[in-house]
Amino acid sequence: MKIVLFAAAMIAATISHASAQQMACAPLNDMAKVAAEFGEKPMATAQTPNGTLIIFANQNTQTWTAIVTDGGRACLVGTGGGFKLAPDAFGAPT
Repeated sequence: MKIVLFAAAMIAATISHASAQQMACAPLNDMAKVAAEFGEKPMATAQTPNGTLIIFANQNTQTWTAIVTDGGRACLVGTGGGFKLAPDAFGAPT
């Protein structure tokens, strides 16, 4: 789980750059519904200067979606594949 939080922190570090670019935004509930259509569930959250980062993932298909939200509106930060929980990576304690 600590690795998921580490990954969340790494994504959060890029949000300032991403916020300078145009991002797809919608109400938080709508973004969560889209992630759910892919079988993705919230896996990690982290606080950023721009709001809360939420990483949704499907451990079976390994897809993921990252959004940043202020609680009402959410903006897409990124999507991808190959999501895995890696508790032993970097020698991090579990």
